[in-house]
Order: sequence, then C-alpha cells, then structure tokens
Amino acid sequence: MSKDLLFYSKKFAKLRVDRVRGIAPHKPILLLSAIALIQQGIIRQNQIFLSPELIATFLKYWSFLGSESHRADIAQPFFHLQSEDFWHLKAKAGFEPVINSKVKIKTLNGLRDSVQYSYFDDELFELIQNLSSRNSLIEDRKSVV
Repeated sequence: MSKDLLFYSKKFAKLRVDRVRGIAPHKPILLLSAIALIQQGIIRQNQIFLSPELIATFLKYWSFLGSESHRADIAQPFFHLQSEDFWHLKAKAGFEPVINSKVKIKTLNGLRDSVQYSYFDDELFELIQNLSSRNSLIEDRKSVV
C-alpha cells in the first residue's frame, strides 16, 4: 500500500487510544504539537526530541484539548505512538535492546535516558512539510480529539 496523504489520514483517524476514563487525547495532542513545531521551523529534520519546546507546546494544546479525567503526561504518548507504525523511536547507544523489546517506558526520565529522539515515516514527514497536506492532517486529527 502506498503511504500517501489518504493512508496517513486514515492512520490519524484510527489512533489507538486508552478509553478506560473516556478517550485519552494524549496521542492526538502530541501529534499536533510535533506538527506545530515542524510548521514553525523549530523541528527542521525528522528528529523529534523531548525538548522544552515540545513539552511546552504539548501542555499548551493540552490546556485547550486535554481531558480532566487524564493527566497531561507527554511520556506515555511519546512511547506508545510507536504502536501506530508511523512514529519510531531512535534508541540511545546501548538502549537498542530496551526499545526493540517494546518494554514500556512510563516516565519522562526513563525516555530521556533511553531514547535519543522519535521520528516519523519519511513519507509522513514530507507530507507535513507541505501546507495543504499538513492542514488536511491537522483537520482530520482535530475532528477526533
């Protein structure tokens, strides 16, 4: 299957989210945050670090889109988005077995210790560079949050 805008729009629309206490908005908010930083030129390469800018953007979006029944925790979606097959984690040297084993890393410090950065599929990163494609992905995502 070709990984085009339609492919990723469907992926965004079908994000697997926790539904125990209502739909958890963590993954959509993290995606919106990363896309916003790419749009602003803060993220220029396909490397999404757990930076102060990413965390601040996540918290800003959380204040508008978050859920009162969930905590504003960026660590969970940063790790769990890799289950969506378009978000990948680049392990720090020596931590490849931890990342490859899919052992759940639940804390921000645990992620900082073991993950160098995350990255999108190359095709998705290219689509996000395009204003029209980016807007389409954002609008698709907002309808689900």
